[in-house]
Amino acid sequence: MPEYTPQLANNFVDMLRETDQHLQKRGTSISEKQATISVDGAWSLHELLSHIRACQDVWACTIYQMLASENPSMPKIHPDSWQAMMCYHSQPFQQSLSAFHHTRLDLLNVLQDLDDAEWQCTGIADGRPITVFGQVRRMALHEKNSHWEQIVALTEIPD
Repeated sequence: MPEYTPQLANNFVDMLRETDQHLQKRGTSISEKQATISVDGAWSLHELLSHIRACQDVWACTIYQMLASENPSMPKIHPDSWQAMMCYHSQPFQQSLSAFHHTRLDLLNVLQDLDDAEWQCTGIADGRPITVFGQVRRMALHEKNSHWEQIVALTEIPD
């Protein structure tokens, strides 16, 4: 894993911002019907957004805990479990998209003001050491490498 540098941290924050912009640009004109179309057994856009929201919720929570407490120990919460508990799949797509957007803006507002020491705050999650920087990196790369192409493909499906 790369070491923290301010430039790398900024790059990952930019990726998180771009995911939100990507979803907002492509998702705001998507109908509820189009959001639920699945191709070849893959996730629909609604299912994908629910997954991205759950990952953000779980991983952002660890970030906030590390910033609020010194080296907190946090239980393992899997994004799939969180998603099921929060019933994201049953929320209308546009409502879910708006909720994601607002929580992403909250996270970005926190991250943009962190100093070097805060980026390197630590915690223990599922028995493993983590850092704020590591969690931001994890979220940004997960979204970009795993989901950006899916978002494009799913928003190009005709109604």
